[in-house]
Parts: sequence; C-alpha cells; structure tokens
Amino acid sequence: MASRARTATAVASSAPHILCQRRGMATFRPLLAQQDQATPPKRKSRFSDDGGVTLEHFLLRSKASKLWRDFLRASRNIPNPQARRETIDWLRDEHFEGRSGLRSEMDVTRIRELLVAGGAALKRIHGPMELAGGMGPDPGTYPKLRGRRGSS
Repeated sequence: MASRARTATAVASSAPHILCQRRGMATFRPLLAQQDQATPPKRKSRFSDDGGVTLEHFLLRSKASKLWRDFLRASRNIPNPQARRETIDWLRDEHFEGRSGLRSEMDVTRIRELLVAGGAALKRIHGPMELAGGMGPDPGTYPKLRGRRGSS
C-alpha cells in the first residue's frame, strides 16, 4: 500500500495530473489541458475547389455512361462480331479513352463539348449501322458480344 502511495506521489509531482475516482480506487491521470482546449484540425474536403470532383462532374459522368451504352446499343446491329469489336474499340479510343477523351478530362465545359460531339457522332453512325443490321440472315437479331478474355 505504501509503494502505491509513493508512486502516485511521484507521478503527481512530475507532471500535472488529475485525480480520478474509478470503481472506488483513486487513480492519477495526466492532465491534457493543451489537447482539450485545442480545436481539432480541419479535415480536407473531398469536394474542394482545388480540382476536386463536384456534383456537376458526377452528373456529366452519368451522361457519359449513357452515351457509352447508346454506342453499344447502336453497334448491336453489326452482324460480324469482329467488325463490331473493332467499331467498339474505335469508339472507345475516339470518344472515351483517347488523348482528349471523356475519362481523362476534368474541365466541365470541355466535358460538355465532348458529350455533344459524341452525341453527334452517334447520330451520324446510327443510320449505317441500322442498315447493316437489316442485311443479315435474321433481321433484328444480333450475336451477343462477350468480353475480351478469350481473344487477344
């Protein structure tokens, strides 16, 4: 008991402490006055003005996804699967993943311009693809396009 009293007094004298009552026993805890009074550091926002993503970016991204799905639907009528794959790869490189594609762009006005250009390209190629689809053995049917795992 005496050793506990000595250690408690030694601890109490070395730094500012507070006496805490816990389960009937008196314990000394360090007094952290500086941390209690200080405000926590501000968190950096994910949606900041310094190049972060805004709500408008999310909305334009959904429009870009819709444009991509429309490109895929338009290419369904191409009867040859190899030609369809090449067309999809060309559309992806031209409008989405190229040097000036939608995925790499962060400027909102430029994204809008690319979406308008992509919509115009979709209208321009939709007609010939519809004609190509009507020439197959079963008009209106199309082979399912699967992923690239099996092909190189």
